[in-house]
Amino acid sequence: MPTNPINGGNCVSANTSNFTVGDTVAGKELQWIEWTKADGTKMLVCDRGLIVNISWNSINDAGFITGKEITIDGQKYKMRSLTGSNGASGSYGAGCNNEWDQLLDAVGESNDLIHWSNMYSWCQEVYYSNSDSRSVRGYNSARNYGYHYATYPYADVAFRPALEILNSAPKVIPSSKDYGSCATAPDITVTVTDDDGDAYTGVVKVDGVQKSTFSGTASGSHKLPTADWWASISKAKHTITVTVTDANNASTTTTYTFTKTNGPAAKATITSPVQNQRRKTSFYVEFKPGADLDGDTQTVKVQMASNTGFSQNLKEYTSLQIQKDGTWSDATNVTAANVGKTCRIKVTGQTNGTVRYIRIVSTDAGSQLPTYSDPVKVAIGDTLEFTTLPAEWSEKPDRIDVKIKATVDSTATMSLWVTNNANDDSPTWEEYTIGAYHIFKNNTKTADKWATAVKVKIVAGEATGEISVSDIATGVL
Repeated sequence: MPTNPINGGNCVSANTSNFTVGDTVAGKELQWIEWTKADGTKMLVCDRGLIVNISWNSINDAGFITGKEITIDGQKYKMRSLTGSNGASGSYGAGCNNEWDQLLDAVGESNDLIHWSNMYSWCQEVYYSNSDSRSVRGYNSARNYGYHYATYPYADVAFRPALEILNSAPKVIPSSKDYGSCATAPDITVTVTDDDGDAYTGVVKVDGVQKSTFSGTASGSHKLPTADWWASISKAKHTITVTVTDANNASTTTTYTFTKTNGPAAKATITSPVQNQRRKTSFYVEFKPGADLDGDTQTVKVQMASNTGFSQNLKEYTSLQIQKDGTWSDATNVTAANVGKTCRIKVTGQTNGTVRYIRIVSTDAGSQLPTYSDPVKVAIGDTLEFTTLPAEWSEKPDRIDVKIKATVDSTATMSLWVTNNANDDSPTWEEYTIGAYHIFKNNTKTADKWATAVKVKIVAGEATGEISVSDIATGVL
């Protein structure tokens, strides 16, 4: 960018049609005057002339008199010269209907802003009294009008680019806001409007770290998931930036600040049941609540579901009891005095033969944000079922004797099945009576070899005692 944009200064000198304005280069940025015309057209007008000794015709050959589309930093513009009157009496000066004068009407005539002194700027119009000449403005005063031959380059006439914005950046409301001190996550919803009807994408960052994204087309409202981040950020002032970029790479960035004054409680720890234990259809979940650094009371509940995401078959239980001096007492919440004490909530109505995941949800009164304990997997009325590896035989086994070493709760039931075609895709299983040898009824196989195997099924039902199998031996004839 020329630092002395006057006749005899340091503007670029070239009479060529092979030029344009490209992407921004650090240290070589151009200065632009933002201007919205009366008809709503958004313009960026360079604050000075850039190229001298260039004829009007050369600029026109490049397409930059009446305008040609270019792209700068991903944004589309129509680059052209300003209109500046055809020189007829009353067609130039304050309040006149040409862009040069309308720009001065809007922003003023300061040379520090417009850089008109000692330098003309080419304009679009043909001089009304001579078709070989074109209009120029500036030099002696901001409103001065003159004309020069279109074919000649001049050291005191410059090309001053004006960019007509072809695609407006999305509008974001609220534009920026300080939410002050927040004990809970601030409720921030941004409304995006793209006047061009473009699709857009929003990127949300907290203290410079990307946290979420959203998207839409033409317009939409988007609630920022501030509650999802609340537990992970410190008690301090934080800055959220939302950058919305449309399909033509025009973008708008808004900033929201807040100071966090309250945080969620630490997560609870489940002490019973432990991982993979079996439980009856009704049982107590025992846990120790986590501390809340702000001293807030906590409401707690048990969630049970059939998946670790706690989205399938979800049930919740809230009947809280707290143990003190060996006695259980009903309670509505956990106070700071209860932290570290054993609490319990009763779970009911579970279904035998299912697997469930348990977690404790703690919500403090201050931040009102939930924290979740580590999940514990339990089996309800668990069934132990397995099959031994096949033992292959060259001849058809006729009978089998099974010896099993197992510890099985008296309320559980154990069943055995045996087969002599275990290598088949669908083996023939025959029920086995423990304590007696079994004569096979099956006489067929589809696999290459005969093979025996044992299938064991132990149904625990309501059993809470040990269920284990340590050894299985077979004798085959």
